[in-house]
Amino acid sequence: MRNFIPEEIISQILSKTDITHVIAPYTELKKAGSRLKALCPFHNERTPSFVVSKETQTFHCFGCGKGGNIFTFLMEKENLSFQEAAKFLAERCGVMILASDLSSQSHSEYNKQKSIKKKLIDIHRTAAKWYSERLFKPEGVSGLEYIRSRKVPDDIILKFGLGFAPDSWDSITKFLTSMSYTQNEMLESGLVIKSESSERIYDRFRNRVTFPIWDEYGEVIGFSSRTIFTESKEGKYISSPETPIFNKSKVLYASHLAKKDIKERGFAILCKGQFDVISLHRAGFTNAISFYGTIFTEEQGKMLKKLTEKVYLFFDAEKAGTNATMKALDILLYLGVEVKVISFPEGEDANFLYNKSGKTAIQEALDHASDFLDFMFSHLSKEKDMSSQVIKSQVIKEILDKLSKIQDPLLRTIYISVASERMAVPKNIGV
Repeated sequence: MRNFIPEEIISQILSKTDITHVIAPYTELKKAGSRLKALCPFHNERTPSFVVSKETQTFHCFGCGKGGNIFTFLMEKENLSFQEAAKFLAERCGVMILASDLSSQSHSEYNKQKSIKKKLIDIHRTAAKWYSERLFKPEGVSGLEYIRSRKVPDDIILKFGLGFAPDSWDSITKFLTSMSYTQNEMLESGLVIKSESSERIYDRFRNRVTFPIWDEYGEVIGFSSRTIFTESKEGKYISSPETPIFNKSKVLYASHLAKKDIKERGFAILCKGQFDVISLHRAGFTNAISFYGTIFTEEQGKMLKKLTEKVYLFFDAEKAGTNATMKALDILLYLGVEVKVISFPEGEDANFLYNKSGKTAIQEALDHASDFLDFMFSHLSKEKDMSSQVIKSQVIKEILDKLSKIQDPLLRTIYISVASERMAVPKNIGV
């Protein structure tokens, strides 16, 4: 894959990037003669054996043997491909990557697509600032009142870029036009819609609280919006359509805000909605994120796996929340992620729990999280008549189906042994 990026571009990235700045967030570097030493970020150790050279811009661990340059470090630590590591570093140091081999795409087509994406990111960044400003102006009073009714303080409003789309058909349309964006650019962004009957364009989001959706680098790539009314003909939530920069199945909400703490704490808290994430961050659990869309996808699972090997599922107790838990288990178990499940009383969620009982209640919920197998037993025993042998066999099959997702043979065997004891069936029923 490396051959897709010209060597001169690689050289530019290397010349403009200091390896110590890349490694510093992961471990504390200390001066040791002409080099820097630290505890290795790749394995547990008590005596520093991880060495970084500013002169050669390389690292090496005498404990585990890992070594290389900035690309190698990011590829190993973040589970990135060479191209992904190069893209991250290039954007960080301001180097433009032009692919030398783009399969069926010509250079001109590639550059065209890159230009479109840059324009769309510019539009979304501009719109996010405008929506945010509206929230604190007279036209945003109803939106601000709604947000404050959810007990969200101003510092969190600003941190998450919450905004308001005024009760108007063309507010953002007029503003973007005044900023010299073309009608085609506005339509491609998804922020405006063209009427089929009159051919006129109008705002997609109207009289709604807006939530910017970011990519993993913190760029705004879309919006979610919530009506401030109990009932709405358009639905409670309306989101941006998919565009060249926004694919909802590949988004983890607030991942750019949470990834540092996810790595430091060693686990992520996965929620199902924006307000749940916001409440957890308010409570100090800044390793909370949520998946975007109606279901958790394999792409989102892989993104999460790059950040951590351990995930707490923090979904509500309603049927939709339970279904989301089951779907997430399929994906995360297959990817080899350790999963804990937090159970709520009926009708509650993370946002409700924090507003009702505060940070202590969130911590207690985390402390009492169930192993995924315990959760399945608890959930299925409530829904099924376990005295029926036919029903019991169906439950066993359902549990075995989940266990079959685990790729590690030893771990799968251990769970089958535990499940067989719980269900009083032979251990050789394994998958």
